[in-house]
Amino acid sequence: MAKKYVFTGGPNAGKTALINFLAAEGFDVLGESAMEIIEEEVKKGGARLPWIDAKAFQDEIFKRQFQAEQSLNHERIVFLDRSFLD
Repeated sequence: MAKKYVFTGGPNAGKTALINFLAAEGFDVLGESAMEIIEEEVKKGGARLPWIDAKAFQDEIFKRQFQAEQSLNHERIVFLDRSFLD
Protein backbone atom coordinates (compact mmCIF):
# COMPACT_ATOMS: atom_id res chain seq x y z
CA MET A 1 0.00 0.00 0.00
CA ALA A 2 1.22 3.48 -0.82
CA LYS A 3 2.37 5.54 2.14
CA LYS A 4 0.27 8.70 1.86
CA TYR A 5 0.85 12.00 3.60
CA VAL A 6 -2.05 14.42 3.32
CA PHE A 7 -1.61 18.17 3.60
CA THR A 8 -4.78 19.71 4.95
CA GLY A 9 -5.73 23.11 6.28
CA GLY A 10 -7.46 26.35 5.51
CA PRO A 11 -7.23 28.41 2.34
CA ASN A 12 -3.87 30.04 1.59
CA ALA A 13 -2.06 28.01 4.24
CA GLY A 14 0.62 26.90 1.77
CA LYS A 15 -0.56 23.37 0.97
CA THR A 16 -0.31 23.71 -2.80
CA ALA A 17 2.96 25.63 -2.63
CA LEU A 18 4.46 22.81 -0.59
CA ILE A 19 3.06 20.17 -2.97
CA ASN A 20 4.51 22.05 -5.95
CA PHE A 21 7.91 22.24 -4.22
CA LEU A 22 7.87 18.51 -3.47
CA ALA A 23 6.91 17.72 -7.08
CA ALA A 24 9.79 19.88 -8.33
CA GLU A 25 12.11 17.91 -6.04
CA GLY A 26 10.97 14.66 -7.68
CA PHE A 27 8.52 13.36 -5.10
CA ASP A 28 5.23 11.75 -6.11
CA VAL A 29 2.35 14.14 -5.45
CA LEU A 30 -1.36 14.28 -6.03
CA GLY A 31 -2.99 17.68 -6.54
CA GLU A 32 -6.28 18.95 -5.20
CA SER A 33 -9.22 17.71 -7.29
CA ALA A 34 -11.57 20.50 -6.20
CA MET A 35 -9.46 23.26 -7.72
CA GLU A 36 -9.02 21.30 -10.97
CA ILE A 37 -12.80 20.85 -11.27
CA ILE A 38 -13.50 24.54 -10.55
CA GLU A 39 -10.96 25.63 -13.18
CA GLU A 40 -12.41 23.22 -15.78
CA GLU A 41 -16.03 24.13 -15.07
CA VAL A 42 -15.41 27.88 -15.12
CA LYS A 43 -13.46 27.58 -18.38
CA LYS A 44 -16.25 25.65 -20.14
CA GLY A 45 -19.16 27.40 -18.44
CA GLY A 46 -20.18 24.21 -16.62
CA ALA A 47 -22.46 23.81 -13.62
CA ARG A 48 -20.46 21.42 -11.40
CA LEU A 49 -19.45 24.29 -9.15
CA PRO A 50 -20.01 24.56 -5.40
CA TRP A 51 -22.07 27.74 -5.79
CA ILE A 52 -24.30 26.24 -8.55
CA ASP A 53 -24.62 22.49 -7.90
CA ALA A 54 -22.87 21.53 -4.67
CA LYS A 55 -23.90 17.86 -4.87
CA ALA A 56 -22.57 17.39 -8.42
CA PHE A 57 -19.39 19.18 -7.40
CA GLN A 58 -18.85 16.97 -4.34
CA ASP A 59 -19.68 13.81 -6.32
CA GLU A 60 -17.07 14.71 -8.94
CA ILE A 61 -14.44 15.49 -6.29
CA PHE A 62 -14.99 12.12 -4.65
CA LYS A 63 -14.91 10.25 -7.96
CA ARG A 64 -11.70 11.90 -9.17
CA GLN A 65 -9.90 11.76 -5.86
CA PHE A 66 -10.82 8.11 -5.31
CA GLN A 67 -9.64 7.13 -8.81
CA ALA A 68 -6.42 9.10 -8.43
CA GLU A 69 -5.64 7.58 -5.05
CA GLN A 70 -6.35 4.07 -6.36
CA SER A 71 -3.83 4.57 -9.17
CA LEU A 72 -0.95 5.53 -6.86
CA ASN A 73 2.32 3.61 -6.96
CA HIS A 74 1.98 1.35 -3.96
CA GLU A 75 5.70 1.17 -3.31
CA ARG A 76 6.40 4.90 -3.01
CA ILE A 77 5.66 7.71 -0.62
CA VAL A 78 3.05 10.11 -2.01
CA PHE A 79 2.15 13.60 -0.79
CA LEU A 80 -1.45 14.69 -1.30
CA ASP A 81 -2.87 18.20 -1.53
CA ARG A 82 -5.94 17.23 0.50
CA SER A 83 -7.68 13.86 0.10
CA PHE A 84 -11.17 12.60 -0.57
CA LEU A 85 -11.71 12.42 3.21
CA ASP A 86 -10.69 16.05 3.68
